[in-house]
Amino acid sequence: MTRSPTGSTTSVSHRTILAIAVPIMLSNVSTPLLGAVDTAVVGQIPDPAHIGAVAVGSLVFTFVFWAFGFLRMGTTGLTAQALGARDSDEMVAALGRALKTVCVTNLWIPDGFKDTPADRAAHRERLCDSLDAVFRDPLSARHHRDAVEPKLFGIGAESCTVGSHEFYLGYAITRRILLCLDAGHFHPTESVADKISAVLQFVPELLLHVSRGVRWDSDHVVTLTDELLLLAREVIAPGLLPRVRFGLDYFDASIHRVAAWVIGTRALQRALLIALLEPPGIREAERRGDRTARLALQEEAKGLPAGAIWDHFCEAHSVPVGDRWLEEIRRYEREVSMNRGAEARVLAG
Repeated sequence: MTRSPTGSTTSVSHRTILAIAVPIMLSNVSTPLLGAVDTAVVGQIPDPAHIGAVAVGSLVFTFVFWAFGFLRMGTTGLTAQALGARDSDEMVAALGRALKTVCVTNLWIPDGFKDTPADRAAHRERLCDSLDAVFRDPLSARHHRDAVEPKLFGIGAESCTVGSHEFYLGYAITRRILLCLDAGHFHPTESVADKISAVLQFVPELLLHVSRGVRWDSDHVVTLTDELLLLAREVIAPGLLPRVRFGLDYFDASIHRVAAWVIGTRALQRALLIALLEPPGIREAERRGDRTARLALQEEAKGLPAGAIWDHFCEAHSVPVGDRWLEEIRRYEREVSMNRGAEARVLAG
């Protein structure tokens, strides 16, 4: 017998265990068949050098694959236990322990009313009590952080959003957890960058859900816009980078998913680099009260050759410069995605 998170008991039989174990055993047993299939196929070619090439290739692949096997072996059992207990925080913490870094669990609830509710306070009281129950057992901050995310409105929640910005700001401050600011969850005239230093006066850390909002919809690939440059500057200039964690949005299914990830990541990295390159004279002029010099220096900084430094940064880290990474995506599409039977996704252009 085992006890569920709700306190009820369920029966666990040998049949139940075998139903889970047998497919895993078959999966492990079938692993050697990969090499056998390679040998059988390549063995049809008269030149024995091809079999030797397969052997060497398999050896290299196996070494690289199992070099990271500890991530799977070390987390599978722990995450399975957490999944069975319906404990999503522990699942994330297990990954953080394996990677020796901090993982963030961001909680967003699309709650609200299409029409005007009769008792907003009651709904918010229930939400507050529910969140307290969810976060009742905190995990080690070395591997895990909790965050809550507000929203302005959404489809089906046009008249009232229970988890509004004010609600979650107050909750994050009083519970000392991360507040997530989604760049697409505010009115288009609001600046998320302006909120960073304001919120960090009261919460220990901040999670920035970096996206590119269009109208009310935030699900667009991140690009190097003025808003992104300002957001990066508001993190770098005051020295807030150690207290800010970034998450990016790639929900645009109209373009290649891997390319979307690369475009967004490079855009954010470039914005942070440009912020790091800002001449210190700009802030010094402001401290002196010389607003004329501050504005003049800000304008001059826009013409600095940040692009050349970005290219050098990429080269120093063995990353493709310019648009060369695009060919890497196309090669991945040809040699990996299409060969494993996935639906071909063709890059535009």
